[in-house]
Amino acid sequence: MPVTRYDYATGYRSREAAQESLEDGFASGDVMEGERPRIEPYRNARGLRRYKITLES
Repeated sequence: MPVTRYDYATGYRSREAAQESLEDGFASGDVMEGERPRIEPYRNARGLRRYKITLES
């Protein structure tokens, strides 16, 4: 079965902000280690660098 990733949260202006949000997700139980979360950079529609949290399904 192929592994796919999906966006959990997007639009963070810094990697640190995404990391804080991810830690909050772990603390609340919304995100689990088994979902293999990643923080990934991307460019938004205006070409600005942002960060997103992706999870494995």
